[in-house]
Amino acid sequence: MITRIKIRNFKSLENFEINNLSMFSCFIGLNGAGKTSVFQFFDFVRAILSGRVKEWFESYRWNPYDIVTIGSGKRYIDFEFDIKHLDKTVTWSARFNIQEMRCTFEKLNESDQKEFQQILLYENNNLKIYNEDYKLPPNFRQEGSICSFLSPMHGALIELINTKFFGVLDPSAISQATQTTKNNPMV
Repeated sequence: MITRIKIRNFKSLENFEINNLSMFSCFIGLNGAGKTSVFQFFDFVRAILSGRVKEWFESYRWNPYDIVTIGSGKRYIDFEFDIKHLDKTVTWSARFNIQEMRCTFEKLNESDQKEFQQILLYENNNLKIYNEDYKLPPNFRQEGSICSFLSPMHGALIELINTKFFGVLDPSAISQATQTTKNNPMV
């Protein structure tokens, strides 16, 4: 279960953080407050974790510069998730470089009340898993997350991929009968 999200430089979410999320969370706010951007960000993270970032951009008909905060001048998006998984808190931190279409920094930590453990650190094309260094070919370039190459992928990240989202602006979340009524011709 996702308990905390921190996002920097994604669309209108210049410096966004939300804590204490529960199993069911509802986002309510004024038009333009960033609710849709939060849902688009989750969809983007799924694309990062599956290694299908280019496909994601094509589906939205966006180019990479469309998703960074306007006026920031930055070419990356930073984010962090806390995910409660099997009585532990897993923190995944990453920096997505929009020019390279991949995370150039990732860190995965796991902690409980007693101990803290770094699971993964990926930076400057160096990969460390459970403090063991792995040699990557000099020309190695993944699309999205280095985690998409891990087998098996950490359970907390699978949980993140499988999180369900429903939005009232999403026609598939509204029954067909409601969509086609005379007063609400959404279709």
